[in-house]
Amino acid sequence: MSEDPDGPQTTTGDVSLPAIVASITEIWVDALGLKPGEVDPDTTDFFELGGYSLLAMQVITRILERFQAHVPADTFDLESALLYTIFDQPTVTALAECLLADGIGSAVS
Repeated sequence: MSEDPDGPQTTTGDVSLPAIVASITEIWVDALGLKPGEVDPDTTDFFELGGYSLLAMQVITRILERFQAHVPADTFDLESALLYTIFDQPTVTALAECLLADGIGSAVS
């Protein structure tokens, strides 16, 4: 087994953390009107890119919509966790890890 040059791959079901990160990065790029290369998932701060609280809620709504087939009917706890995360650790990777911690990500649409 060869070692992955990008480091360990965290997975839930059939989707790796990098696949979820790519999906959330796509949402950020679109919501913030950026080019794909302008977002480093590990270090780019949502608010330093021009994000603000209302846009954060819109981004979270889009994330939940993207994974809707895998979100429980009661999404309040997940929505709250994502909102907390985007203010506390405003990076794409932190949001992806929050989704994985909640068991979301068995498929990416």
